[in-house]
Amino acid sequence: MGDEETFRTPPQELEALRKEITEVKAVLRELAARLGQIERHAKRAFGVPAAKTKGALAQSALQRTPAEDKPTIEASEVMPLFDELTQVWRAHGADRVSSRLEGMPIPDLKLVARELGVTFSSKPSRKLLVSGILGRVNESVMLSRNTNVTKPRSADPVDHNTPGGEPKAGS
Repeated sequence: MGDEETFRTPPQELEALRKEITEVKAVLRELAARLGQIERHAKRAFGVPAAKTKGALAQSALQRTPAEDKPTIEASEVMPLFDELTQVWRAHGADRVSSRLEGMPIPDLKLVARELGVTFSSKPSRKLLVSGILGRVNESVMLSRNTNVTKPRSADPVDHNTPGGEPKAGS
């Protein structure tokens, strides 16, 4: 070992560390792949479930809902509530429905939204839940109105029973 090899310049040291890190990463990838193969083999051969790691246990604990996050209403109560909200909308307007929804707990709002088919791309806020439910109530009110935007056939001078739709006699 000569004097040149004993001390490296900072760029040489950096390059040596980079190579060492690359080698360690490759070894870790190989270990992870081999460990996965062994686990899959054990599952297939013996029906043994994989042991949960600390991270997996923490994740499953987060996915469980605490008792306070459970809705206070049942899924079967959602449609009568929705019908009631549409009646309130017709009688008193959107503000009354909005204030009523604002007073509901978030788990109940989530249940109502899910039962009404309102979807969200991520975990919705109270504002988004209320907005989505209000949209469904508004749709229901709008669809239940009987507004005819076309002329009735009786007002049309064309006889629909004759071929070619010729005008009625006397018109």
